[in-house]
Amino acid sequence: MKEDTPATDSLSIEKFTSYTGLRLDIAVHVPSDASSILDIGCSTGTLLNYLTTRNPSLRTAGIEGDKSLFDIASSKLQSIRLADLNTEKPSQVFPQEKFDCIVFADVLEHLVSPESVLDDAFNMLTDEGTLIISTPNIRHVTAFWSIFVLGNFPRK
Repeated sequence: MKEDTPATDSLSIEKFTSYTGLRLDIAVHVPSDASSILDIGCSTGTLLNYLTTRNPSLRTAGIEGDKSLFDIASSKLQSIRLADLNTEKPSQVFPQEKFDCIVFADVLEHLVSPESVLDDAFNMLTDEGTLIISTPNIRHVTAFWSIFVLGNFPRK
């Protein structure tokens, strides 16, 4: 596991404050006609919970790598799995499932092999499926300081 990837149960929930809020900037890109969504790195399930309140018939699934976040999301989501995507592929976590939309919100930068995880997830999309990817702005002064001065990738 990479140093910037939190180990299961190793960090308190306060460390993940920036990952637990509602990401409306992501939600607006989810197609209105999507009937199934997989949120990879779903944190506490806030995004999927929000989307389900807008569309109760939506089939949602999430993958989370941190046990403390997974435990919180488990009470909110229809289907969630605890998995380390540095050792498992999304298609192994949800075998033979297809989704209309797959979300990677600030997840790829924490993976050892993001391209192989993306390739695998792409194959889980329906024919007209949408892949939504968000990565942090590492040119922001706080990220720059953390990466280039302090020598670690920011978690917040």
